[in-house]
Amino acid sequence: MRMKLIFLALSLVLFLSGCANPNLVGLRGDAPDSTYSLQDRRAAKQHIQVFSSLPPDVRVLGEVSVERCHQYAQDTPPSDETLTDDLIYRAFADGADGIANISFLHRSGLMHNCWHIATGTATFFVFFEGPLITE
Repeated sequence: MRMKLIFLALSLVLFLSGCANPNLVGLRGDAPDSTYSLQDRRAAKQHIQVFSSLPPDVRVLGEVSVERCHQYAQDTPPSDETLTDDLIYRAFADGADGIANISFLHRSGLMHNCWHIATGTATFFVFFEGPLITE
């Protein structure tokens, strides 16, 4: 009986400590990313081009993901449009000219103190400048 009581108390402590942890994944909710200034966000939206697939004559910089956490029930859940904006801001900060192949994933985030986690992934690229080298 005493072992059951100790196990129950330990389980309760672990459960409650998980609820007290901050989220471990990305930004919270659907609000604009405040780590970038308004001026930078405007410049990013004007500069970064969004394509459904990679255009010709580009140099791929890599694939990048951004995540958001829907932590509180009263918050608006992260939308695909907000994730796209996050990708645009990140591409601008990384020196890209555009993004392509955007995909979204929504998964459970209960182990990370979120109702769900929204992930946006895109390929960052710069337009090729200069003559093509062929052999």
